[in-house]
Amino acid sequence: MATGGITKESLPRLGEKIKAIGLGILFMVVALFVQEIFQNLPLFGYLALNGFNINLLSEYANLELSYPLEFGIYLGLVAAIMQELSTYIAVDTRKRHLAFFIGLGFSVVDIVVLLIDTIPSGLSRLTGLAAAVVILNVVSSILFHPGTATFMKWGRITGIGSVTLAISIALHTVLDGGVAFLDLYIVRHPGQYHLDVIIFWIIAISISILIFIVGTKKIRSLTIEEKPEKPVVF
Repeated sequence: MATGGITKESLPRLGEKIKAIGLGILFMVVALFVQEIFQNLPLFGYLALNGFNINLLSEYANLELSYPLEFGIYLGLVAAIMQELSTYIAVDTRKRHLAFFIGLGFSVVDIVVLLIDTIPSGLSRLTGLAAAVVILNVVSSILFHPGTATFMKWGRITGIGSVTLAISIALHTVLDGGVAFLDLYIVRHPGQYHLDVIIFWIIAISISILIFIVGTKKIRSLTIEEKPEKPVVF
């Protein structure tokens, strides 16, 4: 009789969970390093065309503010490709029951980076909405990364890995691209800040919850007998 892919016997031990989280942290750090390089390519290109005159940095900043949607999509797409491709590779190195914890490792780095960016401005000085945005960022990260990790692991095992990767990249682009767009857009449209932030985070949390539910449900629906796996373990 077929049994679920995550049975009592196959539940990961504490040591395995910690190693999987550590693996996720490692892959996320590498992804962010490469992501930073690619996200700055437009800046490098702009400076290169103008003799690397650093006095033009303010003009480039104005260019970003003039095209918030275009820059938002680019920054979000780069982040999505780097992080989700890294997740796809990471989950393929371990068995299915560790995919969730690998994704959690990605969340850990995401949250640490968020706090590093937030703490200098003073957590105690955050307004009600700004504090809520920080909390929503944390919640979204905890849901989204394990969600895409399990979703793509399921896709890899069932033979539609490229499809689940593409979907994960698209959803991630909406989240990170939306954040980048808002950060640029509200500089020149401060009066729309509250409404735009509320609308965006309703969408973002909905996406995070959806992919978390779908990913964890799909990975649990697999049976060992139906879909045996041979992960590349290093």
